[in-house]
Amino acid sequence: MQYINIYSVTFLIWTFAFLMLGHVKVGNCIIGKSKKFDKLAVMTFVLIFGSMIAFRAESVGTDTRYYNQLFKNLVGVDYIWNFHEFWKYPVYSVIGRLLSFVSKDPQIMVAFTGFFIVGANAFFIYRMSRDVMLSLYLYVVLDLYMFAFNITRQNFAMAVILLAYLRFEDSRPKQGIALIFLAMGCHSLGILGFAMVPLFVIKNQKKMRQIYLCGSFLFAAVGIRLATLFVRIFSFYTLSSSSGFSFFEADSSGNRMYTAFLILAIEGVGLYLFRVHEWSEEDRLKFSRLASISNIALFSMIFMRHYYAFARAERFFLQFVVVLIPLILSYVHKKNNYRIIKYMLAAVLFLPYVTKLYHYLPYANFWN
Repeated sequence: MQYINIYSVTFLIWTFAFLMLGHVKVGNCIIGKSKKFDKLAVMTFVLIFGSMIAFRAESVGTDTRYYNQLFKNLVGVDYIWNFHEFWKYPVYSVIGRLLSFVSKDPQIMVAFTGFFIVGANAFFIYRMSRDVMLSLYLYVVLDLYMFAFNITRQNFAMAVILLAYLRFEDSRPKQGIALIFLAMGCHSLGILGFAMVPLFVIKNQKKMRQIYLCGSFLFAAVGIRLATLFVRIFSFYTLSSSSGFSFFEADSSGNRMYTAFLILAIEGVGLYLFRVHEWSEEDRLKFSRLASISNIALFSMIFMRHYYAFARAERFFLQFVVVLIPLILSYVHKKNNYRIIKYMLAAVLFLPYVTKLYHYLPYANFWN
C-alpha cells in the first residue's frame, strides 16, 4: 500500500498556493488576473486532482469497495428495476447502468464520479470566484477534496447541488429545482439543496441575512436535541472515527470548530467592508446569498461537530465558503493589506495539515 503522505499533500497544496499568492508578470500582463490563466488553472486542477480520485484502488476510501460491488451487482441484473438498490438512489443507478454499456469494470464508475465531482467543483469556482487560485486552494485545505475520496454518492450529490446553484444564479429556477431532485436521486441528503431556494426568492437582502442567521442559530441549538433523538432511533448514525470513519477524527479534536471561527471572523470582515465600501448591487446580493448559506455549515461545525449525520450534512453548505472568502477579500482595496490577509489566511488554514489534524488517506492506484 502506498500513501499520500503529508509531504506529497504539502507539495500539491503549496504548488497551487504559489500560483495563488504570486502576481507573476510577463511583460505588462499579470498572469494571475488573466481569464485564460484561470481556465488553464481549473483544467490543470481537474486533471491532477481528479485523476487521483478517479484512478484510486478500491482499498482507498471508506466505501469504494462497497460501491464497486454494487456496480457488479447492477451489471448482473437483466433489468435495472430488479437491482435491489435502484429504488434507494435511482439516478445514481441509472448512471451506473449507462456506464456499464461502455465497460463492465467498476473502475469506470469510480473514474466518472471522481472527475465529475472535482470537475463540477472547479467549474463552480471558475464561474463564481473572484480569485480562482485562492478558491482552488481553499477547496483542498478545507478538506472538501479529501472528503471526495469517501462517501461517493453524497459527494456526487453535492457536486450536482453546485450546478443547481449556478442555474438559480442564471435565473433558471426550474432547471435548478430539477437538479436538486437529481441530487436527491443520488443521495437522500440532496434534499438539503432546497435550503438555498429562498435565497433567490427573498428580495430584501438584510432580511435574507437575518432569516438565515437566526435559522442557523436555531438549527444549531435545536439540532443538538434532534441529533440525540435521531441517533437513538437510527443507531447507524452513531458511527464515528472509532468505527473506522477516519474522516471524522478531526470533528472531535476541535479542529473544525477552529476553522469555523476563522471563517466567521472573515465574514465579520466582510460585513465591515460591506458597510464602509461601495459594493456593486450584484456583489451585495452575491455576498448575502453566499454568507447566508455558509452560516448553516459554520454553526453546525461549531455546535454539532460530534454528530456523524450532521458532520456529513454540513459539507453541502461548506462548499460555498470557497467562493465567499475571495469575494470578501476582493473589497480590501489596499493591495498590501489584501496580500497580507491572503498570505496569513493561506498559512493558518494550512496549519492543520502540518499538525496532522486532518488525516491523509491511504492511497494506491487501481492497477497496483
